[in-house]
Amino acid sequence: MLRVVTYNIHFGKRLIDIISWIDKQTDADIICLQEFPAVHRKTFYRSLPRRWGHRYTQSFIFRKKTYAIVTLFRKKTLRMVKTKILLLGTHPMEKSLMRNPMEKSCLVTTFRSGAKTVTVVNTHLVFLAANRSRYKQIKMITDHLLSYRHPLIITGDFNIVSLRSKNTLMSYMKKLGFVSIAKRLSSYRLSILKYQLDYVFVQRCALASLAIEKVRFSDHYPVIAQVTL
Repeated sequence: MLRVVTYNIHFGKRLIDIISWIDKQTDADIICLQEFPAVHRKTFYRSLPRRWGHRYTQSFIFRKKTYAIVTLFRKKTLRMVKTKILLLGTHPMEKSLMRNPMEKSCLVTTFRSGAKTVTVVNTHLVFLAANRSRYKQIKMITDHLLSYRHPLIITGDFNIVSLRSKNTLMSYMKKLGFVSIAKRLSSYRLSILKYQLDYVFVQRCALASLAIEKVRFSDHYPVIAQVTL
């Protein structure tokens, strides 16, 4: 059983609190972070307990600051085999309105857990775009994974709002061979509105449970998945 956590940390505005929160995640095997402020990368790594390994890729630029995707993994239970940075293209609205020239990317990391192999995709899909652009990025990810023959986990901030589009997303992912738990999770809040932007999908393994942890260090909540390989 793997405990996988995904958490968009809202530009790392409360990074000190988030570091303290990570230190308490004694049961987590993998923690996928999005919107990590790249300027704090070295300090963040030095502050981590030695039990954590880490992978990193730049994700986007906003207000002249660079933000990244970070995948943490417990070295005691997981041995890293390889990491691939998969490029997902740019979007004209993000380039013009956010002044973000950076190509979106995701982290594709393969681990050994005992006798089993598992690949975890940590992603943050395009923000200023229609859903069709996000589905295009999803297809790029799943096309890349076609050659993999072991358990797969795709997680992160999909930026697909659950209020109207969740069933469409679930159906689309199922056609591509990936499933999740269909219950509604309010992983994001905007004033009084609460909906789901953060998902966990699996292939060749099973989701035993899916839940959120209501810590208020971000406009998102961490989503926690128990995965049976």
